[in-house]
Amino acid sequence: MMRFLRRKQATVVNPLAHLSNDELVAEHHKSGVNSHFLTEMTRRLMRSNERLSTWLLVFTVAIFLLTAVLVWVTLKPSLVAARSWVLWQQTRLSGPPAIDHWDIQEVFETKETCERAKAPTSPATRDICYPDTVDPRGGKGK
Repeated sequence: MMRFLRRKQATVVNPLAHLSNDELVAEHHKSGVNSHFLTEMTRRLMRSNERLSTWLLVFTVAIFLLTAVLVWVTLKPSLVAARSWVLWQQTRLSGPPAIDHWDIQEVFETKETCERAKAPTSPATRDICYPDTVDPRGGKGK
């Protein structure tokens, strides 16, 4: 189609590619400081560093994803709306001052089941359903 827009890439043959790293060092030692052997050693080192950088990036992403999954699994129960429901019985103790006493009666999987389990109330007691994250007794003082 548009062949004239495509560039031909010249194939360059590396005459030092057949040498091992030890042979490169030995040849560089013989030839002096400024040589093609030094350039080839630098090129190989940079290629090695590129591969290490790629693997470092892969492992960093993997650790990040694993951490995110572990945090999500840890926090998932508090994020899900399907909680347990607790049937609490409130007893009002008379006397100066009037004090409310709370007792756990039973734990249910759904709010509807908890509501059906309520017992008839009297003036001194009543049953109330709360999610398991709510404690009607209030915060604990230090």
